Amino acid sequence: MVSHTWRALCVLFSIAAWNLAVSAQENPAQAQLEVLLTIAPSLPKAARVSMMEEASAIWRDHGVAINWLAATSVRSVAPHRLRVLVVERRESPANGGEAFTVGELLRPSNGHPIAMMSIESAQRLVASVRGRAGYDLIVVDHRRLGVLLGRALAHEIGHYLLDTHTHASDGLMRPQFNALEFTDLRDETFALDRTASEWLKSRPGPFAYAR
Repeated sequence: MVSHTWRALCVLFSIAAWNLAVSAQENPAQAQLEVLLTIAPSLPKAARVSMMEEASAIWRDHGVAINWLAATSVRSVAPHRLRVLVVERRESPANGGEAFTVGELLRPSNGHPIAMMSIESAQRLVASVRGRAGYDLIVVDHRRLGVLLGRALAHEIGHYLLDTHTHASDGLMRPQFNALEFTDLRDETFALDRTASEWLKSRPGPFAYAR
């Protein structure tokens, strides 16, 4: 038997996904990025919604609308189409201390570029700030987990759209984020730096938009 809470989360996820798709269609002046999304079932529905909303909001501010697509559909390789795999665990080199690799962009020789996102690494980051953030984290862990994943995904999308593996000294494309900042629902520093923003605006084709 499905509980009322579970049904509510399912409805919330469906409405959020629909709203994001409608938003992309209602803003034809924005560049469109298609994301083929696959998420491990272990990620809570509330975290899924927060992840999609956070990544969409960050890039919407830079004139890019994310069109979330079902990865189960058969889709040929196309420009401005990224595959995102949100997996339970992904092995990554040890960074030492509290550094966890949440996301990574892969560019296979064939097929779509892939952004790999690790739920386990994101969960460890959320857990690492409990008790030293000055407020209760546990009651909003699912939302916080999703926001963190959304910011990490927005960063990997930046590597894809900017066509670079290099990093900036500030903004969204920093190589590392402080754990407290990364998990703070109120933080607003996850935007492209001026140089990256201007370069993206100057790109030819679908991403040559005016702001």
